[in-house]
Amino acid sequence: MLIPKFRSLPSRVLSLIETLLLFSLGLFLYFFVLTEPPPIEEVVRLPSAATNDPEEETPGDEPDTASSPTALRERYDFDGGELLFDDAVEPALVALIDAAGSRLRAVTYTVEVCPAVASIERAAARGVEVKVVAGRSQFKRRPSFPLTEFHPPKGILHEKFVVADGRTVFLSSRNLSGGQSKNAAILFSDAPKLAALLTEEFDALKEMRIEKRCEKGCRVEFGTLFFLPGTGCRAAKEDILSARIGVDVAMYTLTLGIPPLTGVKKLLKKGKKVRFLVDDWSGEPGEASVNSRAARYLESLGATVLFDRLLDGRGEPMNFHHKFAVVDGGAATVFGSMNWTKAGCYRNREVLFLSRDREIGAAFSSYFEDILQAVPPPPVR
Repeated sequence: MLIPKFRSLPSRVLSLIETLLLFSLGLFLYFFVLTEPPPIEEVVRLPSAATNDPEEETPGDEPDTASSPTALRERYDFDGGELLFDDAVEPALVALIDAAGSRLRAVTYTVEVCPAVASIERAAARGVEVKVVAGRSQFKRRPSFPLTEFHPPKGILHEKFVVADGRTVFLSSRNLSGGQSKNAAILFSDAPKLAALLTEEFDALKEMRIEKRCEKGCRVEFGTLFFLPGTGCRAAKEDILSARIGVDVAMYTLTLGIPPLTGVKKLLKKGKKVRFLVDDWSGEPGEASVNSRAARYLESLGATVLFDRLLDGRGEPMNFHHKFAVVDGGAATVFGSMNWTKAGCYRNREVLFLSRDREIGAAFSSYFEDILQAVPPPPVR
């Protein structure tokens, strides 16, 4: 503190208190006011000829089946289930729901008429005990299954998972919504520990409660499960810092000042290889991408940052809605519902899964390499 020595002790104490208050105000503005993207982070791009209201569809409408013009591998088996990407995610979820025998629990941020919801309605009709909790419902009619819309005291309910018959788990970055977007999912065919924790989480959310569950991590099949807010972002940072070669990150939204990105910063200072592939969405038409600020900063540190501009089979843009990072080609994987934002780390209710399973990591790494080769977008300027 540059405080003259001739000032009285009370005056110096008051100056110190004033400085601390100003510093605290600056932190509050930085983390909670100035740099956060809009709280509703899921922006569904619809074909230009389509209606702006996807709820005008009915359950009998044909699903959007336009495929990516690139030939990417979208299914990977591992000892315990499947890794699914892009066009393979929704059909796999529909198949899981159609195969449910007695009980189905689902949590999503957005729920609306789509093939997966149609399959949920079929399950309810054949006697499966179906319940869904959503952070935002876009139904204009009463669904044929119990649906709870939950708005937490802070942030949004942003988790995305399905548990079938108490053993099968579907963790995904995709909502129960329509439209084309690029996503990933892990289907665990037999994961009773994971299923039990997610079912407990579902039960609390249905009663509109946020509980302190797995905030410091719970060991489950193939990895560690975190519910956020909690220590999940710091744990993700530690996995990132374990990199000996580098880290690849595929992410819908980035904001600076969160533990995973401070971990990336430290890696770059050590000369490690870091590559990002991010979406180019913006808050308003004509505005710069929400990710531009973070992208420019990361590039200045030496990271490779690319915007995904993949089009679907009709030439329309798609959301790059991924939320994963893979360390050293598969040594560790960070995956879940969480965007790398302050809201994701500190406010929203999120699911984060950290795994050191080599098969899971290798699948994410292979997909990342394939998409870079298939659609190399231009670098951020």
